[in-house]
Amino acid sequence: MDACVKGETGQYFLSHDFVNFNAIPIYMRLLCVVFLLVVVAQSIAFAQKVRRIAYQTAPNEAAEWQSLKLPDSSPDSATTLRLWRQIIIKVHQKGYLTASIDSVEWTKDTVHVRLHLGRLFRWTALRRGNASDDLLRETGFRERLYRSRPLRHAELVRLEEAMLRHADEHGYPFATVRLDSLEMQKNGVSAALDFQKGVKIVFDTVRIEGTARLRRRFVENWLRLYPGQPYSQSRLDQADALLRQQPFLVMSQPYKVVFKNDRAYVTFQADAGRASEADGIIGFQPNEQTAGRLLLTGELNLRLRNLFASGGSFAFSWQQIRRGSPRLNVAFSQPAFLGTPLEVNASFQLLREDTALQVQNGFLVLNQQAAVHYNLDGYHKIGLGIDRRTSRLADSTVRLPPNSLTPQQTNTAWLSYRAFYQFNRLDNFFYPRRGWQMHATAAIGNKQVLDAEQLDVGGGSISRSSPQFSYQATVRRFVPLRRRATLLAQCTGGQIFNENLFQNDLFRLGGLNSLRGFNENFFFASDYVTATLEYRFFWEPTSYLFAFYDQAWLQTRIIGSRRTDAPSGVGAGVSFATRAGVFNVVYALGNSRERALGLNFSKIHFGLVSRF
Repeated sequence: MDACVKGETGQYFLSHDFVNFNAIPIYMRLLCVVFLLVVVAQSIAFAQKVRRIAYQTAPNEAAEWQSLKLPDSSPDSATTLRLWRQIIIKVHQKGYLTASIDSVEWTKDTVHVRLHLGRLFRWTALRRGNASDDLLRETGFRERLYRSRPLRHAELVRLEEAMLRHADEHGYPFATVRLDSLEMQKNGVSAALDFQKGVKIVFDTVRIEGTARLRRRFVENWLRLYPGQPYSQSRLDQADALLRQQPFLVMSQPYKVVFKNDRAYVTFQADAGRASEADGIIGFQPNEQTAGRLLLTGELNLRLRNLFASGGSFAFSWQQIRRGSPRLNVAFSQPAFLGTPLEVNASFQLLREDTALQVQNGFLVLNQQAAVHYNLDGYHKIGLGIDRRTSRLADSTVRLPPNSLTPQQTNTAWLSYRAFYQFNRLDNFFYPRRGWQMHATAAIGNKQVLDAEQLDVGGGSISRSSPQFSYQATVRRFVPLRRRATLLAQCTGGQIFNENLFQNDLFRLGGLNSLRGFNENFFFASDYVTATLEYRFFWEPTSYLFAFYDQAWLQTRIIGSRRTDAPSGVGAGVSFATRAGVFNVVYALGNSRERALGLNFSKIHFGLVSRF
């Protein structure tokens, strides 16, 4: 026998008095051996492999059972039993509440199963009970839909879930719903809905715990979780998704909700992320005008995020492509503007093109934009804006005689109204491994040709004012291939529709952000599509090797000229984190109709991104 004894360490253990096996009579030992053999034999028989399953059903029930696609074989008996349980559940959900397996007979290579379907139960009535008109209207419940209809359990579950979701969205997270006055009649089932709201809950305070710095008032307006507002589960989920999309926040765990009396206290655990960036890129490329010489290019980018603990951002970008051809971008964004759920955006772009190989006359392009965005649910964002784009020739101050300007460039002004849509569901802002990202914008307005009377178009005339429409869209998909690898598939496109297009009206392509292997803004395009495949191998969470292939199709439609091209780019690079920042090296080769693939036109870019 066993005894529980306390040892010197204070722990308890079992003390055994061992029985002398030789003292057991011989007939008792034989009975034990026989018993063990029987148990083992039954276990082997039960777990034997099933070769075939034969079903026996009533003639009028065979069609219904066959519609369930009953399995005719199974690898073992355990799998067979599991399949039968799933089948019976499906039959019950279709309204045959008394369906069952009547008998099972196991043979050497066949299992004979007798099935009983029973009668189909129908609703004779499902009454509204104490449910309100608003609740029934929102859930789509109608009593007539449950008269002489099969009693399907899945439909009843969907109705109950819809009622509970509606309660969750209107301040009643503890609501319950059940069937009351349930009666089993000869022809079916009748019942009434019993809906209990429970205590009405309102939001009290929203807290951000962790090292993140955000103003409480800003958080309430930004997340649209105001004190005294009825509790809403979808609002909480949207707020959590919105916070996880921000690069300056690191969400370490799910949010917590504490219910006290009739109040809900929400806590988000968020730490400050190193999201602000300062980076510069130095590029060496062959000088196309002087053989044997290298041309040095430069770029400076500054991005400040979560300004003044209010979620705002500021971006500054300067780029010197060629001598006398700078590019400048300045942008500002502020969510929850003036306590509203709106995000205000403003930006300014400057592009100057000096006389070069592809530009007959130098020109200056100024683009000013203002927009208002609205975040729908943390993943989707929409917006409206107004743009003013002006393009001036370098010598526009000189008054020229009529018919003296070429139709390729001229002075234009375009005032347009813009619609915006964005979807972002990536798992990481800086180093995504999986997810989708989409961005689309469309603009329409009237374009003014300021020098229409001076253009020589072969005896024709150019309208001084004409409607112009344009759109651009980008779709990105990250597909994880292995634990450390991911594949980026990206497609971008855009078009401009106008009867009088000039070279300085067109999109600009080329460079690290659009078509690698070429100079920045190398191509002019009125219509374009680019596709990218990029393989990334991560040896650390913030460091990876990559290889890419870019393929584009573009068309240049301007007055008196139309041409197409299919440029492509291929290359590889590395991005790795250091104490000073993220270091990038990219080597790319480009091929187009005007430039053949060659090592003498390769591009090597170095960059260091410092995050703080």
